[in-house]
Amino acid sequence: MTGRPRSVYRKNKLSRIALRELGSKGLVPAREVELVRGRNMSTHDPISDLITRIRNAQMRAKPKVSTPGSKMRANVLEVLKTEGYIRGYASVEHASGRSELEIELKYFDGEPVIREIERYRSRGGAFMLGQEPAARQQRSRHFGVIDAEGIMADHEAREANVGGEILFTVF
Repeated sequence: MTGRPRSVYRKNKLSRIALRELGSKGLVPAREVELVRGRNMSTHDPISDLITRIRNAQMRAKPKVSTPGSKMRANVLEVLKTEGYIRGYASVEHASGRSELEIELKYFDGEPVIREIERYRSRGGAFMLGQEPAARQQRSRHFGVIDAEGIMADHEAREANVGGEILFTVF
């Protein structure tokens, strides 16, 4: 099963197998299926949602990906753009008043520039910049949320001599 209610199949006039095949080819985006249901999916962790959308789009070699708009996501995307991991992003306003961020992904010789991107989690809750061993710090880029400074890369935080929670890592 695909985990969708029967009404989705009826409204799209497709069988479960046909809908699954179209979804795997990228012809039926998840957000269109959500709109067919009549409600939007709520996310408890917008950073994880953004990272997952970028990762999934790069696995399929998509040139662009969309995500719901928010200031936090826009700040994260601005840092990724400044560091050279994405080409850019644009805010798109819909007639319903809902905004989306359209992200233009970056590739080099057919391979994604972002080799690995993951949400940084630790067992004890928030992991603060400066507590990690030096070997791991040299292999990846951390992005931390800094108190009043906003979201920035770890090397910017070190230069400004500020600390904060590590949100995610990029290799």
